[in-house]
Amino acid sequence: MRPGFRGTNHSTIVSVTTLALASLGCQASNLPISSANAPAAKAVAVSQPQSNEAAQKLVSDFIEALNSKDEAKMRAFIESRCSSATPVETRLGRMMPVAKEHAPFKLVRFGTTTATEIRALVTDNSGEELGFIVRITLDAEPKIDAVGIGGPEDVDATPPASHANWTNLPDLAADIAKETQSPAMAIAMLRDGKLEQTVTGVREIGKPDKVGIDEPWSIGSIGKPLCSTLIGKLIDMGKLRFDTTLKEALPGYPMKPAYENLTLAQVMHHRAGLPQDLGFRRPMVERIVGNAKTPEEIRANYVKDIFSRDVIAKPDERFAYSNADYAVLAHIIELKMGMPYEEVMRELLFKPLGLTHSFIGSATYPKEMPSGHIPGPNGLEVANFGGPLEAMVAGAGGGLYMSVGDLVKFGEMHMKGMQGQDGYLTAATVARLHQGVQEDPAAPRQYACGWGIQAAPGIQQWHGHNGSNGTFRAELAIFPKSNLVVVAIVNRGGEAEPSPGFQAVTAIASKYAPAK
Repeated sequence: MRPGFRGTNHSTIVSVTTLALASLGCQASNLPISSANAPAAKAVAVSQPQSNEAAQKLVSDFIEALNSKDEAKMRAFIESRCSSATPVETRLGRMMPVAKEHAPFKLVRFGTTTATEIRALVTDNSGEELGFIVRITLDAEPKIDAVGIGGPEDVDATPPASHANWTNLPDLAADIAKETQSPAMAIAMLRDGKLEQTVTGVREIGKPDKVGIDEPWSIGSIGKPLCSTLIGKLIDMGKLRFDTTLKEALPGYPMKPAYENLTLAQVMHHRAGLPQDLGFRRPMVERIVGNAKTPEEIRANYVKDIFSRDVIAKPDERFAYSNADYAVLAHIIELKMGMPYEEVMRELLFKPLGLTHSFIGSATYPKEMPSGHIPGPNGLEVANFGGPLEAMVAGAGGGLYMSVGDLVKFGEMHMKGMQGQDGYLTAATVARLHQGVQEDPAAPRQYACGWGIQAAPGIQQWHGHNGSNGTFRAELAIFPKSNLVVVAIVNRGGEAEPSPGFQAVTAIASKYAPAK
């Protein structure tokens, strides 16, 4: 998959065989050059030829700036042609790696255009077709507000419909699934302690088998808040501290000096400067895995590989969403507990919380569960990724499948802790896990320890995460002030925004968690 149209999309677990472009502008989860996380603006068709021409020239000039691979030229473009919503240095830091690795980009044609967005089909230096989704301002001379990368199928996508007037969950799920061409969708909502859930659609396109309400779905990077929860549990058990350093947590592990004094809190906040590893090519995975046979050996190899590289920033210098962060945390957890991370997840989290429809590791998956799908040249195709990459990035969300009911139950545990109740974790530990740090100085979004903190027009601030392995897309959102937890998942990939799950979350929140 290609992580992250939304500047905050943290969905970055990818297939070994798929090229994943790092975001030009997130989080992440990711080519965005903004960190805004508001839902897409209402689409208004651009009818004035002059407006179309100005928007198209802006996109062409953006591609030219990327293709220059020149820092000074990119900086000049950002300063003159991008909005001030995201700091210049932040945008530059996101653009340069993508330009160096994937430029030159070639503009093939323009697609869907609205007053606030223009889409373009491009190819990268390997010839892969990509969809550039460019959000623009409404100024007389438009400026770039955010840029994202999707698939070629997103170039001509119809802007999403509004679901503000939804009346019941089954109809909401059916409507969003139909509009987004998702084979199936599940939504669960816990409001004031009452659970309501629904599922619609089929496990696999072209086949009649319906998805059951308790069947598990891939949750991708929502595995990060699960991982940080296990760190919190080990802290409550006295085995770790938030200020435990990597040198203390991994004694004897070879690491460059810059890694030694980084704390677990900095790693969980994505502010430690570890490599991001937002996408993997097969040669990199094969090199890291080597002769390792077990998941623990694979993760040990990966952690040592991470520590052999240079850090990408000084501690707390900047936010850099990273799969490597949570791979390191997972390996620390399994070493501290003396059992594989997958077993720790089952014994220390799933069982105590009664998450009986949750699975980690392909050997444990039930027979009856939805298949993933990806857009192909002839429509959606069945795709289920696996292999050693799942073990490498288990802490970041690899190989995790949960029912929407179980995921809501997990969210409820955190919501109660945020409301001051001790439970699976102490309220003090939950509060620290949800303590946000501004991702960018000029942006409203915060990131806590595995939790994004965000808002959208008309609804309350929420804590949550999204996730995708390229074949599913999932959303988890907690609204503590309204005693509301929402989960929504579809079994199709593709980076069109807003995602189906995000549409469901914001529609439900507009009704039950409106801004006061």
